[in-house]
Amino acid sequence: MTGSRWVKALGYIAAFVGGLVAWYFLSAMGFFYSGDLPTPVFPADNSVATYLSFLSVMMTAVTVVLAVLGIGIGIVAVFTFAGIREEIQKVATKITSDADERLEEALTAVEKKVDGLLSEEVIQARVDQVAMSLRQTPSVAELEEDFDKEDDGNR
Repeated sequence: MTGSRWVKALGYIAAFVGGLVAWYFLSAMGFFYSGDLPTPVFPADNSVATYLSFLSVMMTAVTVVLAVLGIGIGIVAVFTFAGIREEIQKVATKITSDADERLEEALTAVEKKVDGLLSEEVIQARVDQVAMSLRQTPSVAELEEDFDKEDDGNR
C-alpha cells in the first residue's frame, strides 16, 4: 500500500472507532430506546446534567479517535521508514554499480591509449626521428621561394 492509502484507511478506522464510542455512550444514556435523550423530572437541573453527559461522550470520542489516529500514524511511520531505507539501499547499489561500470570502461580506454602510444613501432619511429635524423639545411630552392626580388639590401 502506498502512503496515501494507509492514511485513508487509518482515517476510516479512526472514524469507525469514534462512532463506536459515541454509539456506546449514547446507548448507555438511553438515546436509542426512546429516540431522544431521557427527559428529566426537573428540566433545569437535568438539562445541565444531560448536556454535561453529552459533552463527556463527545470529548471521550474525540480522545479515542485521536489515540487511534496517533497509533496508526506511528505504525505507518515505521513501515514508511523501512520502505525509505530499502529504496535508498536500492538506489545506492545502482549508483555504485553504474560507477564501477564507468570506471572499468575508462580504465579499458586508458589501457588501449597507452598501449597504442607505447607500442614498439611508435617508440622506434620516434627514436629514429629524434636521434637518428640529420639536421638538414634548407635547399636553395626553398631559400629562393621566399626571396623578395625588389629587395636591394638597403635598410
